[in-house]
Amino acid sequence: MRPLLLFLCCLGFGRTIATAQVVAPTTQLAPVASLSDQLANRLKATTAGRQAFVREVVRRTEIGQLDPRLVLAVQRYAIRRNPEFPFPFFERALRFQAAKLRVTLPEVQTFLRPGESIR
Repeated sequence: MRPLLLFLCCLGFGRTIATAQVVAPTTQLAPVASLSDQLANRLKATTAGRQAFVREVVRRTEIGQLDPRLVLAVQRYAIRRNPEFPFPFFERALRFQAAKLRVTLPEVQTFLRPGESIR
């Protein structure tokens, strides 16, 4: 009996029409991570000095001294140069590009605590 019922269902007998309504999600999620999170994670800024440098770069973008598109372009450049350890390439290239715009970015060493090393 079951094979016959299955066969009839496959042929379309007993077919019901189902309708569905597309519902928008009720919660709003951020489409992308913040600039600070992107830089810290992708550049592998693990030490306190490097994270402070990233915060300074984000602060400079927020006040309009640096263009966020420039910062992200330099980030992509640094990752292409060395995917395993991109932060030194990012720091050097961004300081160079910022100098072209007459913006002085401090070196990472200025953010280090006494006794802390870059590595």
